[in-house]
Amino acid sequence: KDAIIGMKESCQRIENRQKIIVQRTKAALHYSNMALFETDKEGRMTWGNANLLELTKKTTNRWNPKASYMIEGFDWISIIEEEYREDVLAEFKSCLNMNRRFIRDTKLIDGKRVQLLGYPYKISDAEHGGFLISITEKKEV
Repeated sequence: KDAIIGMKESCQRIENRQKIIVQRTKAALHYSNMALFETDKEGRMTWGNANLLELTKKTTNRWNPKASYMIEGFDWISIIEEEYREDVLAEFKSCLNMNRRFIRDTKLIDGKRVQLLGYPYKISDAEHGGFLISITEKKEV
């Protein structure tokens, strides 16, 4: 009985530490100077930082300050220029299926050239729990 109680307390401590780690990571990513978002294992956006929100506002011609621009699901693809969306999404889905890094140069709907760079949250060689993706502006040469 004491061993079971001890195991229960150990599990609770591990769970509490995990919650703290998740919150610490989200806070650090939130204040990053890059536009970042996370997806689930299907590619649907589950979280985006403040810089992604700003990028979304800037790429939208008719920005409404009362509207919510915190995109979710597959809405993240809507900031990509329409002619590139299908290719970007096809490459991303390939990376989802193969559990590998995602990197793609593309254009946003405002014409800005960007690079999408994403890494899977690997659980094993064959399984992941989603991706963390950054969007960085490409400097014109």
